[in-house]
Amino acid sequence: MSSKKMGCFLQYCLSVLFLLLLPGWAAADYATDRIIVKLQRQTTSQIASVNEDKSSYLINHYPFIHQLTDLKLRQRSVRKPRKMDSLPEEMTFVAHLLPGTEVEQAISALRSDPQVKYAEPVYLMRIHQPNDPDFYRQWNLDNNGGADINIIPAWLTTTGSSDVVIAVIDTGVDANHPDLSGQLVEGYDFVEEDSLPQDEDGHGTQVAGIIAAKTDNGIGIAGVCPGCRIMPLRVSADKLIPHDKLISAIAYAVEYGADIINISAGGPDYSAILQEAIRDAQENGAIIVASSGNEGNTVPLYPAAYYETIAVGATKPNDQRWEKSSYGTHLDLVAPGQDIFSTTTTLRHNPPYVSDEGTSFAAPQVSGVLGLLRTVYPGYKGEQLRDIILLSARERVDLAAEDTLGCDPFHGWGRLDADQALRTIPPSTPPAVPDGMGASNGTTPGAVMLTWNPTNGATSYHIYRAYAPDQEKTWIGFTAGTPRYEDLSTLSGQTYSYYYWVSARNAAGNSGYSEPPVEATILHSPNNVAASDGTYSDKVLITWLAVSGAVRYNVYASTAAHETGNLIGSADGTQFEHTTAVPTVPYYYRVTAVVNTGQESKLSEYDIGYRAEVSIPAPAWIDASGGYPLGIIVSWQSVPGATRYLLYRASSPSGQKSVRAYVSGTTYVDTGMPYNRDYYYWVKAQSSIGDLSPFSPYDSGFRGMRW
Repeated sequence: MSSKKMGCFLQYCLSVLFLLLLPGWAAADYATDRIIVKLQRQTTSQIASVNEDKSSYLINHYPFIHQLTDLKLRQRSVRKPRKMDSLPEEMTFVAHLLPGTEVEQAISALRSDPQVKYAEPVYLMRIHQPNDPDFYRQWNLDNNGGADINIIPAWLTTTGSSDVVIAVIDTGVDANHPDLSGQLVEGYDFVEEDSLPQDEDGHGTQVAGIIAAKTDNGIGIAGVCPGCRIMPLRVSADKLIPHDKLISAIAYAVEYGADIINISAGGPDYSAILQEAIRDAQENGAIIVASSGNEGNTVPLYPAAYYETIAVGATKPNDQRWEKSSYGTHLDLVAPGQDIFSTTTTLRHNPPYVSDEGTSFAAPQVSGVLGLLRTVYPGYKGEQLRDIILLSARERVDLAAEDTLGCDPFHGWGRLDADQALRTIPPSTPPAVPDGMGASNGTTPGAVMLTWNPTNGATSYHIYRAYAPDQEKTWIGFTAGTPRYEDLSTLSGQTYSYYYWVSARNAAGNSGYSEPPVEATILHSPNNVAASDGTYSDKVLITWLAVSGAVRYNVYASTAAHETGNLIGSADGTQFEHTTAVPTVPYYYRVTAVVNTGQESKLSEYDIGYRAEVSIPAPAWIDASGGYPLGIIVSWQSVPGATRYLLYRASSPSGQKSVRAYVSGTTYVDTGMPYNRDYYYWVKAQSSIGDLSPFSPYDSGFRGMRW
């Protein structure tokens, strides 16, 4: 060892004598295998004069350090870094210690070195757990399985600000609840038309508690954003919200400065006036969050299905989608929504807490995290906070068949992640123009399914349509990020060619339109559809007029006038025979015209038809006596009025039946088939006018081996 190294090593050993002068070591909580070292600022020329760089200096002078790692501090700013060529150099390292090295001794030695500016342990911060006694029941906030919204580390950054106001448009809020006392600002009751929006139902109080229940107060539960304030706006006494009151409440929230508006309600009826009210709120800086619905299907519910809202679905404690959570391409993200424990009215419950499920209780968790974001980023636009919420959501948490990479219809962008949201910066540039757009048949006749390649950085896609490539484009809809959209608004009165474009969007702007446009031709529906009324006992005959440009026609049948029904077959011409219709049952028949690309027209008007009752019954029994090398002897019951019988055979009870023989009597010996197998037989009776009976019951026979 060199004399320089020996001197430093002795200095390190002697430093133990001074440990008692360092306060707080016994109580400290820190890593034992590494420390943080920051060297004094020096110019490049000074380092050169020492003839060694800073990292070499530490390694050469302190034998207990065996490795150094640059400490890269994450930059929140997206600005370009300054040029550092002529600036003094200052470097911070994580110094990894040799096994057996005492952290206290290493730090003491380094602190006495004039080249060292700081030497500190790697302190271990303990994540704070609130003392609310029912916090353990809030799995949505803290779940060892990882299905929660990751709120506890987010609280190390912020718990919200009283300057941030979240409007809860609901059944009111119980102002007397101990976990909500002091958490409310003035609101309004649009049911009673007064300034006392007291909750008599409980739903609104549950939503408010999820958002902003007091935390660390030794009672009840913890809210997602306990530092924020709730503006209670009562629009319902019975969980039914009239549109006029909802629109008034939105306007009130905007006028009185709500930053976020939570609407845990919805319905299937589109309202242009309601969408305009929500758009006005968005343009005035408010962020609108809405529950997607509890129908468990893709039927869009409003206001969640408006582009201007953030639509929230629900998940379960195992991180899978809650079965009743409504979904679709308008869904933005999901949050826990099953077994959610929260506050409720003191009028109905003692203690006033309850567990419930639904997307109503997933949406306020998103509202609460938006409150945290608004606290940290008061200057960000609402669209920027929306992008943060979506782009920070945790992906691929559910079954791979549903939860695909990127935005999908079942989970949107993923499950809410509060801590990741506070670490995410919104996009600073618009996304690229989407490419790969194509058109195909939709899920219902006459619809057009549009797909394209996903674009990095896009948080929504917007679809435009025109009747010619050079016509003005009309916006027809959006998706929350799923690269797929179904146009259900095509017309049926005549043949149209539609041209489609898509653009990608985020808070930084739009991408521009995809080019060239995609064309889809929708023929007009067939006219004069007619179905026979009991004319035939073996079929219903459906006819229609030809449509110019059609290469085939699809025929649908249902047993109700308002249903599309099932596709029962296709025809190249203008008629079709429905041979499997149940006798005497009326069917509603509709026809579509199909072009060579496979695109269907909308459904035609329906006509009712039915099959006549069969005039001859089926044989009541059939017997297949097997085991004979010669063959299988099949016999059946004689049917009065039958002139002959059709014998059918299959290899299994559900196999394809084929006619084996036409028999005038009631016995047949079946031969000529492979040995050592079972065969299944049915028989139909036929009348003198050609009517066929239904199938008889089946029986099986076995052909034995030849000796």
